[in-house]
Amino acid sequence: MELPETDKKGSQPESDTAIARSLTRRYAVALLLVASLASAAWLSLKWVISEQTSTAAIVNVSGRQRMLSQRTALFSNLLRTAPAAQLPAIRANLEEAIALMARSHSGLVQGDETMGLPGRLSPAARALYFDGPQALDLQVKAYISAVQRLLQRATSPAQPDDPDLAFVTQTATGPLLQALDNMVLLHQQEGETRVSQLQRLETLFWLLTLLLLGLEAALIFRPVTRYVQRMIGQLQLANLKLQRQQDQLADLVQQRTHELQLRADALAESEEKFRLISTAADEAVLIIGPDDKLVYCNPAAERLSGYSQQALLGQAIYQTLMPAYLRDNADIGPVHSQAPQANALPGRHMDAMARRQNGSEFPVSMSLSSIQLGQTWHTLAILRDISHQKRVESELRIASTAFNVQMGMAITDAKNVILRVNKAFTDITGYRPDEVLGRNPNLLSSGRHDKAFYQTMFESIAQTGMWAGEIWNRHKDGGIFPEWLTVTAVKDEAGVITNYVSAFSDISERKAAENQIRSLAFYDPLTDLPNRRLLMDRLELAMMVSSRTNQCSALLFIDLDNFKSVNDTLGHHVGDDLLRQVAKRLSATVRSNDTVARLGGDEFVIMLESLGDNASDAAQQADTIGQKVLATLDHDLEFSGVRFHSTASIGVAMFCGLGESIDELLKRADLSMYEAKAGGRNALRFFDPQVQAAVEAKAAMEVALRLAIEQGQLVVYYQLQVDARGLPVGAEALVRWMHPQRGLVSPLEFIDLAEQSGLILPLGAFVLDTACQQLATWHRDPELAHLTLAVNVSAKQFHQTHFVDEVLTTLLRTGADPNRLKLELTESLLVDNINDVIVKMKSLKTLGVGFSLDDFGTGYSSLAYLSRLPLDQLKIDQGFVRDMQTSDQAAAICAATIGLAHSLKIKVVAEGVETEAQRYFLSDLHHCDMLQGYLFGKPMPIDDFESAAMRLIA
Repeated sequence: MELPETDKKGSQPESDTAIARSLTRRYAVALLLVASLASAAWLSLKWVISEQTSTAAIVNVSGRQRMLSQRTALFSNLLRTAPAAQLPAIRANLEEAIALMARSHSGLVQGDETMGLPGRLSPAARALYFDGPQALDLQVKAYISAVQRLLQRATSPAQPDDPDLAFVTQTATGPLLQALDNMVLLHQQEGETRVSQLQRLETLFWLLTLLLLGLEAALIFRPVTRYVQRMIGQLQLANLKLQRQQDQLADLVQQRTHELQLRADALAESEEKFRLISTAADEAVLIIGPDDKLVYCNPAAERLSGYSQQALLGQAIYQTLMPAYLRDNADIGPVHSQAPQANALPGRHMDAMARRQNGSEFPVSMSLSSIQLGQTWHTLAILRDISHQKRVESELRIASTAFNVQMGMAITDAKNVILRVNKAFTDITGYRPDEVLGRNPNLLSSGRHDKAFYQTMFESIAQTGMWAGEIWNRHKDGGIFPEWLTVTAVKDEAGVITNYVSAFSDISERKAAENQIRSLAFYDPLTDLPNRRLLMDRLELAMMVSSRTNQCSALLFIDLDNFKSVNDTLGHHVGDDLLRQVAKRLSATVRSNDTVARLGGDEFVIMLESLGDNASDAAQQADTIGQKVLATLDHDLEFSGVRFHSTASIGVAMFCGLGESIDELLKRADLSMYEAKAGGRNALRFFDPQVQAAVEAKAAMEVALRLAIEQGQLVVYYQLQVDARGLPVGAEALVRWMHPQRGLVSPLEFIDLAEQSGLILPLGAFVLDTACQQLATWHRDPELAHLTLAVNVSAKQFHQTHFVDEVLTTLLRTGADPNRLKLELTESLLVDNINDVIVKMKSLKTLGVGFSLDDFGTGYSSLAYLSRLPLDQLKIDQGFVRDMQTSDQAAAICAATIGLAHSLKIKVVAEGVETEAQRYFLSDLHHCDMLQGYLFGKPMPIDDFESAAMRLIA
């Protein structure tokens, strides 16, 4: 398109406005077309996303149909195999699954907005659903009907030959799964085809958009360029006219310049006079314009502020000398704002703060007045630095304040005559000013310091100009108190001492606090005996002395017997009284050079030093003193009318020379003390290396056991349990340790250690997991599926908060039948929180897990427990079984236990059966339900166990 040209006479066939409107319309039309195509492309993209979402929903629901068919088949099969107690829960799960399957099928055929399913089917999908005798709709409905018929029958377990059960679990599952898989595949292929078509349509829209943009460039931007070129020509013509007008203006300016030059010469003369005056002035002279900007400053202003003249001129005074945060101190604005009304204002004086270029602030005295320069009023400011004046004033105020601080102060002349004291002097010493003025400070002397002390003080003042230190002085009432004194000499310009200034403070409270801190740091606050820290220091020194002199010493570790019961029954205040009395008795028992210390709680330590260089004699002396301590503490004590018998256990560790560390020595004494407690208490034991070796072996065993659990060295053995006919009915899972060097380690060596160290938790979890896996394996073997498996559970393991959840998780993970699992509990587990035990047992009982009470009769057996606990079995301890043939009492206990259990509807397992006579007595005579022992088989690996069980079954 071509724009109209200007004709030869300069006429313009088409106005600039018309051209602009034409271009605007074309651009708007093109923009509308581009927007339309872009919107179409965006809608295509939205259709693609919508189609992908619908396809995903269809495929998801179709896949869920496949999962639901398998789930309903699983639950239908459980109707045949599960116990009657579990049938209601299984039926509820089956009803929920088949209802969801019916809803999903209806949504796929008819559509369901809540599931994101469209209400349409492609011809191919409709043919798959409805055409032919194998149509998917017919198969699904037949499958749902068969399951619903199963659910409508009685609540008893389904019969194996039930035709509907056979149809669900065998006939319909295979063809139905294949049809569902075909349906999923068809929906995926159709969805991908529709998405591909929409994506091609989207690409077409974007290509049309790009084509339209190219046409826009050709039909709009080229005419715009020609229009701009014509406008440039018109601007050049206007520029020629403007040049002629500028020449005329230059002539006029030259004339006016000459007139102004005459005036400038007169003004320059006046300014020179002002410059000479202001340059010679010591004060800073500033001229500030109406806009607060400096128009003049003299050299003194540069010296005062540190700014150069170039940096000050043209800058607002509030940006340089007086920044915004100092404006409250110097409000200059009102001076010149009022000047036009008054012609000239009288001067105004004020003190303010100013700022130098380096950022430092300093005080100034300002004199402000108004002056007129030309037609404009300005402010004339004269600034003088008053830093020295302010500093002198401040020092006077500080000196006055400092003299009246909390510290006592006294000023004397060169002859040490008191000239002045402050109020704190009177408060500390008790002397009024009129009682000390004109006197010597030695009136405060306490008499504790000799002449040499004061001579050293004045020598220091003469040499260094001051002395500071701690001194004891006397109060007016005669009391002596400590103070911290600083004496400073004041000299004149010639260096001659004219005065002495003394400053002091009463440090009585600080000294008391220091003593208290030292006592708290090194002494027990309850008994006033040395604490652990002071004992360690003295013990270290004693060992060094022993090493140097070869003298033997002893460490007695003392622990009160049954002290906890005193606190629990009589209260902690009585316990504290007991500890104080024990401390007094121990201190009275030993020599003056021995140390009695309290480590904490009811633990005391006596350190006996210098017992001689003969180890045997030293040990004899330590034993004598230890026995004396036992006798001293073995007495009745009375607290608040209550009598209490106190005893102690003592462990003794000897040291001769520097052979052991402090920690090792304390550990030996502590170990010996525990040996004394284990031996019956109220006893004394010397350190035994064999006991130490046993402790170290136990520690090493704990480390090895922890490693064994981590590295899988533990294995599970199985011991047969048989019924009265001798047929296997179950087994007990028993853990064994297959040590890489020692071979098979008996549980007697590590079970107690595992209990004490907490390793029983991962160990018990391993046994439970292994047992459940084995139950799942047996369930697939018809000849072994009836076997139950007993697993021992420790008290610590059972009392875990999440124990029930852990058992349930293990059963679900392994697929074990909970009805074949029995947990064996010890009677010691019933001591703590019996109600919590019952709750957990009942929770597991609802799952089908059984319970057996192990080692019955050896612990805390109670008929009340037996009547409340949901037990399935009692296990007679093997000790009673072993002693039956030699002890009438053991035989009676076994017979009574069987009778008691049967009366409570609880079965009985006798363990430790090793002879035919024991079997006959327990099974034939007293009808014991199950037997376990070496007579039927030792604990053995799983392969050997299964072989033995199969032989008995055959």
